Amino acid sequence: TTLNVGTIAGGTAKNITPGRAELLVEWRPVPKTLPDRVPTVIQSTLRELEAQYPGLRGSLEILRQEAGFETAADSPLVKLIEAGTGRAATSIPFGSEASAWSAVAEEVVVFGPGDMHTAHSDRECVSLSDLAAAVKVMQTLMQN
Repeated sequence: TTLNVGTIAGGTAKNITPGRAELLVEWRPVPKTLPDRVPTVIQSTLRELEAQYPGLRGSLEILRQEAGFETAADSPLVKLIEAGTGRAATSIPFGSEASAWSAVAEEVVVFGPGDMHTAHSDRECVSLSDLAAAVKVMQTLMQN
């Protein structure tokens, strides 16, 4: 799981206490962890700080909240894709729509061409051979 304060904004000068500060927090829960665990702790902390410091007001706006997602490594879908690609399945350390689909589908995986080591970076690319292999696996999945 990850918990990250990605941005902090506030203040106008180094010698002035800011009247307002904003933090952008991201939390990615692992499977079987309640998705509201960190927001609940943040809300509780804000209430405690408000009680301790009169005049302080805090608020929490949730922009996106999803449960952790996991498909068993020995699931038939994972095994079928591994056989079709010749590669072992791996976990992805980022959010996706998979958790939403897992509520309505028997098995869900995140699958596509390319290399996870370069995904979402300035080196991201997909070779034509990787794309062709992914299309072949998708065709096999649709035919089975």
